[in-house]
Amino acid sequence: MARYQRCLTESDRGNTPGDLIGPYISQFLWKDVPYGATTIVQRYRTILPGNDHMTRYPDWLASQNGASTGSNQFDPTPRYIRNGRDLSEYVHQDLTYQAFLNACLVLLEMGAAVDARNPYRDSLTQCSFITFGSVHILHLVTAVAICALKAAWYQKWLMHRRLRPEAFGARIHNHMTRASKYPVHSDILNSLALDEAFSTNATNLLPQAFSEGSPTHHAYPSGHATVLKAFFDESFVIPNPVAASADGLSLLPYREANLTVGGVNSTNSHPTSPLEETRQGFIGARTATEDYTWAKKLPSASSGRRNQPLIRILAASVSPSLTT
Repeated sequence: MARYQRCLTESDRGNTPGDLIGPYISQFLWKDVPYGATTIVQRYRTILPGNDHMTRYPDWLASQNGASTGSNQFDPTPRYIRNGRDLSEYVHQDLTYQAFLNACLVLLEMGAAVDARNPYRDSLTQCSFITFGSVHILHLVTAVAICALKAAWYQKWLMHRRLRPEAFGARIHNHMTRASKYPVHSDILNSLALDEAFSTNATNLLPQAFSEGSPTHHAYPSGHATVLKAFFDESFVIPNPVAASADGLSLLPYREANLTVGGVNSTNSHPTSPLEETRQGFIGARTATEDYTWAKKLPSASSGRRNQPLIRILAASVSPSLTT
């Protein structure tokens, strides 16, 4: 287990609190999800190893012109997420607030403590429901998704229009083959990554996890957002943490460190995390400066940061008679 956890560098894991503690994969991507009268076991369809796309220039060019260049080859066995390729296929198929909702349901099922400013937290006579309760957070965690996406899409299309890595990879390839000339930084041209790509595929193109390549919208900023950290007590310790086995067929106990709600929410690959877009780095669809760390600098694009005072603001509007 220790070797598995340390296979990534600190820069790969991000710089928010909790990123360097525990497994790279979030507990919320592994634990069973209680869903009404049923339970969702989080074993997912994934792509077979080595199934990379757009590694030949004609395929890359055809994809840019809207043509199909093949299809993904799927593993016939559903597996728990255990590597970057699994994460890539997860984000390939997930719905807008699916991961946020799953995480919220897991937290509610395990009895995670709510934020200390919740007026019902220590009440001896009342419990929360539509105000500061499960109904409230389930609404917020879904409603904020569209707000974040609208803010991000404004920035993507009307402000930044940043190039996707697959397109920049083609510029590098054309620069290296002298088919064209671009002002590419020498750090990139001298990178070992180019040597590895060329030795594997005989091109300097950036391999893609999806047969269709990157999404058609621009790369910056990321668009996912959640308010879970504003609602729950970040110091609450996750009970019975787990980690996927190497083959992804089972979950094993994780005992190397205590994992908290705040830390698990900050874990790079966690879909409700500010750094959830790290998953798209495995796809070949994003660069390091397109995750939450940079997107939060945009005042309209960070719903997670905007909603941090959520409990404090709402609690101030509640009569003192309701807080005892």
